[in-house]
Amino acid sequence: MNTIARHKTGNCTNPECNCGGVNIPVVKIGRIYYCLNSRNKMKGKEQFDKQVKKQKQRNAIVKDGRQLRKEDSKLLDGKAAKRFEDLQQWFTTRRREMTGKCACGCNRVSSKDDNRFYKHSVAHLFPKAKFESVRTHPLNWVERAFWGGCHSVMDDTSMDRWVNYDDWEDIKNKFYELAPCLTDEERGLKFYSQLEKLVYSKT
Repeated sequence: MNTIARHKTGNCTNPECNCGGVNIPVVKIGRIYYCLNSRNKMKGKEQFDKQVKKQKQRNAIVKDGRQLRKEDSKLLDGKAAKRFEDLQQWFTTRRREMTGKCACGCNRVSSKDDNRFYKHSVAHLFPKAKFESVRTHPLNWVERAFWGGCHSVMDDTSMDRWVNYDDWEDIKNKFYELAPCLTDEERGLKFYSQLEKLVYSKT
């Protein structure tokens, strides 16, 4: 099951499995870690998959709540509030530009029509936490499925796989537009140097 394979490795603690698996792909539901073998042994595989999806939704809600609290803690003056409002408006504008399909080539549905989770399908090319100068640039994003895991894969795995995306040419064109907007300090970051090398070596 690809959903489980994309999770971090750990120890299977499912009492009905008893596989003794250590450092294997697992997914946490409640307090139990289930391995791929656990799912294959279960009679209600569809129910298991529903629980996985619900857990992802709960995790997303928690993540959103943490971000809001983090931003709220910075509201010492109007400047912080303005930054937060600008980012929310940026997401709203990007939503209008979304197609409803993941652009990587997997053909999964994105979260465009989900009022709660649409922001999770707007994937920054240059991470907003490190590249403040293009944090809300209209080109600094691509559309990725959230529930299918494509956003997480793009953010958390090797950048080398980007060249295999259907929208790689679009990513390159956006890089050419965004690179001049970055500060010298931002261009000195490892993320930038890796992407720059990839863009100019994979033409």
